[in-house]
Amino acid sequence: EVDEAVADVLEHAQRLLRRPRFHELCKQAIEAVLARQIDHLEARAVLAELESYPNTWSQQAAQWDERASELLATKPREAAELWFRAAELYVVYGEQTEAALVPIDKALMAQQGHPGALALLEEIYAVSSLFAELAMKLEMMAAYAREPSVAVNLYLKAALVQQQQAQKPEAAARLYQRVLQVQPGQSDASRALVEYHRSRSEWDRAQQ
Repeated sequence: EVDEAVADVLEHAQRLLRRPRFHELCKQAIEAVLARQIDHLEARAVLAELESYPNTWSQQAAQWDERASELLATKPREAAELWFRAAELYVVYGEQTEAALVPIDKALMAQQGHPGALALLEEIYAVSSLFAELAMKLEMMAAYAREPSVAVNLYLKAALVQQQQAQKPEAAARLYQRVLQVQPGQSDASRALVEYHRSRSEWDRAQQ
């Protein structure tokens, strides 16, 4: 049972190692393994790789970028994931948020609507309070989205940014209308537009 538990924690740590944002959790998992088996070779190998990142992160980012470029034509989702991880390296180890936007853009090009890349993009723009710019970027991506579901998600994100952070209700309403053009009757957009028209005492439009 002990060996199985150690194997499970080690497997979890190896998954965490692939995500720079989770490297602290990876370290905790490895330390838990070594607390049970101090001479566990696989765990020590993972720990050694983990501890190398502060000095080797830029080389790793370059390797992931190169590998992603090779995969783009045949395995775009895998390419997107590698670019997303590279972006995390820039944020976590390089503290270079502006540089991280390059692999983020590549990830979103390879897989439109990649959840992790989108979340990191939003985080980076939010830190600098660039909400209008973020909304514009999300709207642009939505306009070029190949899948309607991706377009709807991006328009909704852009609308929320305009509504909540940028404090531009008119711009948000326009984006909610775009959502309904892509997906008529979409519930979130419909409710938001009803509230918008009620707030402006546009009762006839609120009932449409």
